[in-house]
Amino acid sequence: MSDIDDNPFRSPASDIGFPDGKPFELVQSGPMRVDGKFLVVKSGVVLPLFCVKTNTPLAESNLRKKSLTWCPNYVFVFFLFCGLLSILLYFLLRKQCSVTYGLSAEVQRKYRTRLLVKSLIVVALFVALPLTAGFDQAVSTIAIVLFLISVIALLLGNSPLSITNHQKGEFWISGCSSEFLSRIAGQADPLVL
Repeated sequence: MSDIDDNPFRSPASDIGFPDGKPFELVQSGPMRVDGKFLVVKSGVVLPLFCVKTNTPLAESNLRKKSLTWCPNYVFVFFLFCGLLSILLYFLLRKQCSVTYGLSAEVQRKYRTRLLVKSLIVVALFVALPLTAGFDQAVSTIAIVLFLISVIALLLGNSPLSITNHQKGEFWISGCSSEFLSRIAGQADPLVL
């Protein structure tokens, strides 16, 4: 029997050769800590080679670099009263955090499918708008409202991670699984905290 495993369904962790068996130290960059159900990081951080949703080990090819944006909530309240001012405030007050994180192929597929379904709903409602013109005004209004809601839903919730707070250059990131946060809390260098 050969020592080589030809199983295509084996865990990706078997393909990763970490020196001294310490993958966390190999890929972690930048200070990070756990605050309740949030991961607190500075911009430019590279998270460990584990899926942030399932906490499964990953290969480097599963890492994704994303720029997350945070803006104070009161800017969105201004949008209800003065749309142009809120757009200006958004661009002046927003903070961006560059984070590199891992997602398993299964989780990536789930997010792609969700985005595809939301896109198809937007297209279907857009096509339905002229078709509802022949009906009474209530049906047309409902179609327009549903179309606008679907466009907003298409633009929101497409990232597995989001920023909930920003203070003094640190970002509070939500969306990580409790297992992943436990891994970070258990392996983070206490001097970095």
